[in-house]
Amino acid sequence: MKKLTIILLSALNFTACEEVIDLNLDTAPQRLVIDASLDWKKGETKVYPVVDISYTTPYFGDGNSPAVSNAEVKIKTASQSYSLTLFDDTMPLTAPILSSLKGGSRYVYTAGIPAALGTEYQIEILLNGQTYTSKAKMREVPEIATSKIVQKENGGILGKEKELRFYFDGISDGTANAYLVLIILNNNTKKARFLSLDDNYVANNKFQFSTMRLGEELKAGDLLDITLYRIAPDYKEFAKIILQHSNGQSNFALPARAIGNFVNATSVRDNPLGGFRVAQYSTLQYKVN
Repeated sequence: MKKLTIILLSALNFTACEEVIDLNLDTAPQRLVIDASLDWKKGETKVYPVVDISYTTPYFGDGNSPAVSNAEVKIKTASQSYSLTLFDDTMPLTAPILSSLKGGSRYVYTAGIPAALGTEYQIEILLNGQTYTSKAKMREVPEIATSKIVQKENGGILGKEKELRFYFDGISDGTANAYLVLIILNNNTKKARFLSLDDNYVANNKFQFSTMRLGEELKAGDLLDITLYRIAPDYKEFAKIILQHSNGQSNFALPARAIGNFVNATSVRDNPLGGFRVAQYSTLQYKVN
Protein backbone atom coordinates (compact mmCIF):
# COMPACT_ATOMS: atom_id res chain seq x y z
CA MET A 1 0.00 0.00 0.00
CA LYS A 2 1.37 3.40 -0.96
CA LYS A 3 0.45 6.95 -0.01
CA LEU A 4 -0.31 9.31 -2.82
CA THR A 5 -0.21 13.01 -1.90
CA ILE A 6 -2.53 15.27 -3.83
CA ILE A 7 -2.10 19.04 -3.68
CA LEU A 8 -5.33 20.92 -4.28
CA LEU A 9 -4.83 24.55 -5.30
CA SER A 10 -7.68 26.94 -4.60
CA ALA A 11 -8.38 29.21 -7.54
CA LEU A 12 -9.94 31.77 -5.22
CA ASN A 13 -7.39 32.43 -2.50
CA PHE A 14 -4.31 30.58 -3.81
CA THR A 15 -4.01 28.65 -0.57
CA ALA A 16 -3.12 24.98 -0.61
CA CYS A 17 -4.50 22.05 1.30
CA GLU A 18 -3.03 18.59 1.41
CA GLU A 19 -4.92 15.33 1.62
CA VAL A 20 -3.30 11.92 2.04
CA ILE A 21 -5.08 9.12 0.21
CA ASP A 22 -4.21 5.46 0.76
CA LEU A 23 -4.24 3.43 -2.44
CA ASN A 24 -4.10 -0.33 -2.83
CA LEU A 25 -1.66 -0.83 -5.71
CA ASP A 26 -1.34 -4.20 -7.41
CA THR A 27 2.13 -5.74 -7.35
CA ALA A 28 3.19 -8.04 -10.18
CA PRO A 29 4.62 -11.46 -9.29
CA GLN A 30 8.37 -11.52 -8.77
CA ARG A 31 10.28 -12.55 -11.90
CA LEU A 32 13.79 -13.88 -12.42
CA VAL A 33 16.12 -11.66 -14.47
CA ILE A 34 19.26 -13.01 -16.17
CA ASP A 35 21.68 -10.63 -17.87
CA ALA A 36 24.45 -12.75 -19.39
CA SER A 37 27.21 -11.72 -21.77
CA LEU A 38 30.02 -13.50 -23.56
CA ASP A 39 31.88 -10.59 -25.19
CA TRP A 40 35.07 -11.40 -27.11
CA LYS A 41 37.44 -8.60 -28.11
CA LYS A 42 38.65 -9.03 -31.68
CA GLY A 43 42.32 -9.98 -31.79
CA GLU A 44 42.35 -11.70 -28.40
CA THR A 45 42.20 -15.44 -27.73
CA LYS A 46 39.80 -15.67 -24.79
CA VAL A 47 36.32 -14.53 -23.88
CA TYR A 48 35.27 -13.60 -20.35
CA PRO A 49 31.68 -14.42 -19.35
CA VAL A 50 29.70 -12.24 -16.95
CA VAL A 51 26.29 -13.38 -15.70
CA ASP A 52 24.09 -11.20 -13.47
CA ILE A 53 21.12 -12.89 -11.79
CA SER A 54 18.47 -10.99 -9.86
CA TYR A 55 14.74 -10.68 -9.24
CA THR A 56 12.34 -7.94 -10.21
CA THR A 57 11.29 -5.54 -7.47
CA PRO A 58 8.07 -3.51 -7.04
CA TYR A 59 8.01 -0.37 -9.18
CA PHE A 60 7.16 1.81 -6.19
CA GLY A 61 9.44 -0.08 -3.84
CA ASP A 62 12.67 1.18 -2.34
CA GLY A 63 14.59 -2.09 -1.96
CA ASN A 64 16.90 -3.97 -4.32
CA SER A 65 16.76 -7.59 -5.38
CA PRO A 66 18.02 -10.10 -2.82
CA ALA A 67 21.27 -11.90 -3.55
CA VAL A 68 21.07 -15.01 -5.73
CA SER A 69 24.05 -16.95 -4.46
CA ASN A 70 22.73 -20.50 -4.85
CA ALA A 71 22.78 -20.76 -8.66
CA GLU A 72 24.93 -23.19 -10.64
CA VAL A 73 26.09 -21.39 -13.78
CA LYS A 74 27.90 -23.11 -16.64
CA ILE A 75 29.08 -22.13 -20.11
CA LYS A 76 29.34 -25.09 -22.48
CA THR A 77 30.78 -25.78 -25.92
CA ALA A 78 30.62 -29.01 -27.88
CA SER A 79 33.69 -30.32 -26.03
CA GLN A 80 34.06 -28.36 -22.78
CA SER A 81 32.10 -27.13 -19.76
CA TYR A 82 33.11 -24.17 -17.56
CA SER A 83 31.63 -23.51 -14.11
CA LEU A 84 31.33 -19.85 -13.15
CA THR A 85 31.89 -18.60 -9.60
CA LEU A 86 30.39 -15.80 -7.53
CA PHE A 87 32.12 -12.48 -8.14
CA ASP A 88 33.75 -10.48 -5.39
CA ASP A 89 35.40 -7.08 -5.53
CA THR A 90 38.91 -8.57 -5.61
CA MET A 91 38.36 -10.30 -8.95
CA PRO A 92 39.49 -8.67 -12.21
CA LEU A 93 36.86 -8.17 -14.89
CA THR A 94 37.42 -7.75 -18.62
CA ALA A 95 34.61 -5.90 -20.40
CA PRO A 96 34.14 -2.56 -22.22
CA ILE A 97 31.55 -1.44 -19.67
CA LEU A 98 29.82 -3.10 -16.75
CA SER A 99 26.94 -1.72 -14.77
CA SER A 100 27.21 -1.79 -11.00
CA LEU A 101 25.04 -4.35 -9.29
CA LYS A 102 21.91 -3.07 -7.56
CA GLY A 103 20.93 -6.28 -5.89
CA GLY A 104 21.21 -9.83 -7.15
CA SER A 105 24.51 -11.62 -7.73
CA ARG A 106 27.21 -11.72 -10.40
CA TYR A 107 28.92 -14.87 -11.71
CA VAL A 108 32.20 -14.82 -13.64
CA TYR A 109 34.98 -16.99 -15.08
CA THR A 110 38.07 -14.85 -14.67
CA ALA A 111 40.47 -17.29 -16.35
CA GLY A 112 38.68 -16.80 -19.65
CA ILE A 113 37.28 -19.31 -22.14
CA PRO A 114 38.99 -20.11 -25.46
CA ALA A 115 37.14 -18.23 -28.20
CA ALA A 116 36.66 -19.13 -31.85
CA LEU A 117 34.42 -17.94 -34.66
CA GLY A 118 31.55 -20.27 -35.46
CA THR A 119 31.61 -21.85 -32.00
CA GLU A 120 28.22 -22.32 -30.39
CA TYR A 121 28.17 -21.35 -26.73
CA GLN A 122 25.43 -22.58 -24.42
CA ILE A 123 24.65 -21.22 -20.97
CA GLU A 124 22.96 -23.41 -18.37
CA ILE A 125 21.72 -22.07 -15.04
CA LEU A 126 20.32 -24.35 -12.33
CA LEU A 127 18.37 -22.44 -9.69
CA ASN A 128 15.75 -23.62 -7.20
CA GLY A 129 14.92 -26.76 -9.17
CA GLN A 130 14.59 -24.91 -12.49
CA THR A 131 16.97 -25.08 -15.47
CA TYR A 132 17.42 -22.00 -17.67
CA THR A 133 19.28 -22.28 -20.98
CA SER A 134 20.23 -20.27 -24.02
CA LYS A 135 22.72 -20.60 -26.86
CA ALA A 136 24.22 -18.62 -29.72
CA LYS A 137 27.13 -18.76 -32.15
CA MET A 138 30.09 -16.42 -32.17
CA ARG A 139 30.14 -14.40 -35.41
CA GLU A 140 32.87 -12.17 -36.80
CA VAL A 141 32.58 -8.43 -36.25
CA PRO A 142 33.93 -5.90 -38.79
CA GLU A 143 36.21 -3.04 -37.84
CA ILE A 144 35.50 0.62 -38.47
CA ALA A 145 38.38 2.24 -40.36
CA THR A 146 39.28 5.82 -39.45
CA SER A 147 39.13 6.57 -43.17
CA LYS A 148 35.40 5.76 -43.05
CA ILE A 149 34.63 8.44 -40.45
CA VAL A 150 33.16 11.70 -41.73
CA GLN A 151 33.08 14.83 -39.55
CA LYS A 152 30.53 17.49 -40.43
CA GLU A 153 30.58 21.02 -39.08
CA ASN A 154 26.98 21.72 -40.11
CA GLY A 155 25.42 18.59 -38.61
CA GLY A 156 22.73 18.04 -36.03
CA ILE A 157 19.03 18.74 -36.40
CA LEU A 158 19.54 22.47 -37.00
CA GLY A 159 22.69 22.08 -39.07
CA LYS A 160 24.78 24.03 -36.55
CA GLU A 161 26.65 21.31 -34.67
CA LYS A 162 29.63 19.04 -35.13
CA GLU A 163 28.48 15.60 -36.18
CA LEU A 164 30.40 12.39 -36.79
CA ARG A 165 29.21 9.69 -39.16
CA PHE A 166 30.68 6.20 -39.05
CA TYR A 167 30.54 3.85 -42.04
CA PHE A 168 31.43 0.15 -42.19
CA ASP A 169 30.79 -2.94 -44.28
CA GLY A 170 28.93 -5.88 -42.78
CA ILE A 171 30.24 -9.44 -42.88
CA SER A 172 28.93 -11.69 -45.66
CA ASP A 173 28.96 -15.09 -43.94
CA GLY A 174 25.46 -16.36 -44.66
CA THR A 175 24.09 -15.05 -41.36
CA ALA A 176 22.01 -11.93 -40.80
CA ASN A 177 24.06 -8.96 -39.63
CA ALA A 178 22.95 -7.39 -36.35
CA TYR A 179 24.98 -4.98 -34.25
CA LEU A 180 25.04 -3.17 -30.95
CA VAL A 181 27.00 0.10 -30.83
CA LEU A 182 28.35 1.56 -27.60
CA ILE A 183 29.44 5.22 -27.62
CA ILE A 184 31.28 6.75 -24.66
CA LEU A 185 32.10 10.46 -24.68
CA ASN A 186 35.14 11.69 -22.73
CA ASN A 187 35.33 8.50 -20.63
CA ASN A 188 31.97 9.29 -19.00
CA THR A 189 30.48 5.80 -18.74
CA LYS A 190 27.47 7.12 -16.82
CA LYS A 191 26.27 8.75 -20.05
CA ALA A 192 27.19 5.86 -22.34
CA ARG A 193 24.85 5.51 -25.31
CA PHE A 194 23.81 2.28 -27.05
CA LEU A 195 22.44 1.95 -30.58
CA SER A 196 21.20 -1.14 -32.42
CA LEU A 197 21.60 -1.85 -36.14
CA ASP A 198 20.49 -4.63 -38.46
CA ASP A 199 20.47 -5.40 -42.18
CA ASN A 200 16.68 -5.34 -42.66
CA TYR A 201 16.80 -2.05 -44.60
CA VAL A 202 20.49 -1.95 -45.51
CA ALA A 203 21.62 -2.29 -49.13
CA ASN A 204 24.78 -4.25 -49.92
CA ASN A 205 25.71 -4.62 -46.25
CA LYS A 206 26.65 -0.91 -46.02
CA PHE A 207 26.04 0.25 -42.44
CA GLN A 208 26.27 3.67 -40.87
CA PHE A 209 25.46 5.48 -37.64
CA SER A 210 26.04 8.98 -36.34
CA THR A 211 26.48 10.95 -33.13
CA MET A 212 23.14 12.75 -33.59
CA ARG A 213 21.57 10.30 -31.15
CA LEU A 214 24.30 10.85 -28.59
CA GLY A 215 22.35 13.63 -26.89
CA GLU A 216 25.48 15.74 -26.36
CA GLU A 217 26.89 18.64 -28.40
CA LEU A 218 30.38 17.79 -29.61
CA LYS A 219 33.31 20.20 -29.48
CA ALA A 220 36.91 20.09 -30.67
CA GLY A 221 39.06 17.88 -28.47
CA ASP A 222 36.23 15.58 -27.36
CA LEU A 223 37.23 11.92 -27.22
CA LEU A 224 34.86 9.23 -28.46
CA ASP A 225 35.28 5.53 -27.65
CA ILE A 226 33.25 3.32 -29.99
CA THR A 227 32.59 -0.38 -29.39
CA LEU A 228 30.90 -2.39 -32.14
CA TYR A 229 29.33 -5.74 -31.17
CA ARG A 230 28.19 -8.38 -33.66
CA ILE A 231 25.15 -9.90 -31.98
CA ALA A 232 22.61 -12.58 -32.82
CA PRO A 233 19.40 -11.32 -34.48
CA ASP A 234 17.20 -12.63 -31.64
CA TYR A 235 19.32 -10.81 -29.06
CA LYS A 236 19.05 -7.66 -31.17
CA GLU A 237 15.27 -7.77 -30.82
CA PHE A 238 15.63 -8.02 -27.04
CA ALA A 239 18.16 -5.14 -27.02
CA LYS A 240 15.78 -3.06 -29.12
CA ILE A 241 13.08 -3.35 -26.44
CA ILE A 242 15.51 -2.27 -23.73
CA LEU A 243 16.85 0.65 -25.77
CA GLN A 244 13.38 1.94 -26.63
CA HIS A 245 12.69 2.54 -22.96
CA SER A 246 16.15 3.60 -21.81
CA ASN A 247 16.66 6.08 -24.67
CA GLY A 248 13.60 8.18 -23.98
CA GLN A 249 10.55 6.45 -25.44
CA SER A 250 7.31 8.28 -24.79
CA ASN A 251 5.91 7.94 -21.28
CA PHE A 252 2.59 7.02 -22.85
CA ALA A 253 4.00 3.95 -24.60
CA LEU A 254 3.03 0.57 -23.20
CA PRO A 255 6.11 -1.11 -21.68
CA ALA A 256 7.11 -4.39 -23.28
CA ARG A 257 8.16 -7.40 -21.24
CA ALA A 258 11.91 -7.75 -21.72
CA ILE A 259 11.93 -11.47 -22.37
CA GLY A 260 15.02 -12.34 -24.38
CA ASN A 261 16.47 -15.63 -25.61
CA PHE A 262 16.45 -17.64 -22.37
CA VAL A 263 14.22 -20.70 -22.02
CA ASN A 264 13.10 -22.39 -18.83
CA ALA A 265 13.64 -26.03 -19.76
CA THR A 266 11.72 -27.15 -16.67
CA SER A 267 8.65 -24.97 -17.24
CA VAL A 268 8.36 -23.41 -20.70
CA ARG A 269 5.64 -21.01 -19.53
CA ASP A 270 7.95 -19.43 -16.98
CA ASN A 271 10.81 -18.04 -19.07
CA PRO A 272 12.96 -15.45 -17.27
CA LEU A 273 13.45 -11.84 -18.25
CA GLY A 274 16.81 -10.78 -19.68
CA GLY A 275 19.03 -12.22 -22.38
CA PHE A 276 22.27 -14.00 -23.33
CA ARG A 277 24.66 -12.05 -25.58
CA VAL A 278 27.37 -13.87 -27.51
CA ALA A 279 29.35 -11.23 -29.38
CA GLN A 280 32.71 -10.48 -30.86
CA TYR A 281 33.48 -6.77 -30.63
CA SER A 282 35.90 -4.26 -32.12
CA THR A 283 36.90 -0.90 -30.70
CA LEU A 284 37.80 2.51 -32.07
CA GLN A 285 38.85 5.79 -30.48
CA TYR A 286 38.36 9.10 -32.28
CA LYS A 287 39.25 12.67 -31.31
CA VAL A 288 36.91 15.38 -32.57
CA ASN A 289 38.68 18.02 -34.69
